[in-house]
Amino acid sequence: MTHLKSLAAPKSWPIKRKERIWTAKAIPGAHSSQIAMPLVVVLRDVLRVVENKKEAKYVINEGLVKVNNRKVKDVKLPVGLFDVISVAKTNKYYRISLNKKHKLFCIEIDKKEANIVPLRIRRKRLINKGIIQLNFTNGWNLNVKEKNYSLRDTVVFDLSSNKITDHLPLKEGNMVFISGGKHAGSFALIEKVEGGVTLKEGKKTWKGTKKYIFVIGKKAPIIKLTEK
Repeated sequence: MTHLKSLAAPKSWPIKRKERIWTAKAIPGAHSSQIAMPLVVVLRDVLRVVENKKEAKYVINEGLVKVNNRKVKDVKLPVGLFDVISVAKTNKYYRISLNKKHKLFCIEIDKKEANIVPLRIRRKRLINKGIIQLNFTNGWNLNVKEKNYSLRDTVVFDLSSNKITDHLPLKEGNMVFISGGKHAGSFALIEKVEGGVTLKEGKKTWKGTKKYIFVIGKKAPIIKLTEK
């Protein structure tokens, strides 16, 4: 089925469920449907830069929309957490984020930050003569020679140079963003890694679920994810 009933869409999608019976269904991709939306939903229902799917197809076919600095061809491409969308006709840049109400939203960012994408390491493997392949949670792969990367670490990738510019390990003191569970949309500091990950937000501490923990900076976020 190429469509999805609006009432059955993931609760994280910020759509008016009674406005239309059907909404778009994303094509298969690396992002979970809980932290991603079809591009047409972002353009039409969230950013409101187009009125309908036909207009969305037009601006995409004209090369006016990019996701992570790459032109896209499918209106149903899943656009997920931390992805960057640029719309040429508005000359604006947006990043997908998640709030504490478990709702996805687009936050406007400046052009310089639009080149930055944090990538969390899902898997690593030795492929040839000391070359290590890093597999990221957004479906991207990258070959590196450095051996100091670990699972669930974050690398900061520069879209303009196609290079890693920083490494944010899963270690004490670093800041994380919570992408799911009851603490979704929260920022916390890693207090302890041994025997699981203990997180601290203000005076509150808790054991974090590793699959929802995304290292996002050293002491502070490296990207804009909230309006404050």
